[in-house]
Amino acid sequence: MIDALSTLRTFIVAQSSVTALTGQRVYAGRTFPPPEYVAGQYAICFNARGGVMTYDRRLINDSFTFKCYGPDEVAAMALYRTLVDAIDDKSSGAIRHIELEISGYPLQEPDTGWPFVLTFFRVTFNSLKG
Repeated sequence: MIDALSTLRTFIVAQSSVTALTGQRVYAGRTFPPPEYVAGQYAICFNARGGVMTYDRRLINDSFTFKCYGPDEVAAMALYRTLVDAIDDKSSGAIRHIELEISGYPLQEPDTGWPFVLTFFRVTFNSLKG
């Protein structure tokens, strides 16, 4: 079985429009940025919400939570739009299809006040390595 988080992160960081904003600050398997994150930087955190395999076990259909951080709400929304443009309705190698599941909406982390946009994507993966 493939590593869905790693596969999806590799795909996202290969999108130059996203990395132009985030650099390598695309964090898989995380709900919040790591301790070295500097408030106000562009960053993306994402984690799997769960999913199912097809009956023949060839495909995995997972849902992912994404948080797009930025210096302010407007910038976080710009990163969200950049992410959607870069990955929605796309495929590559082990990724059969990505689709926007729930459009983004701006929020703030309760403890830090960091602005982010919360969104969800459904991703279909080929289930086997190679």
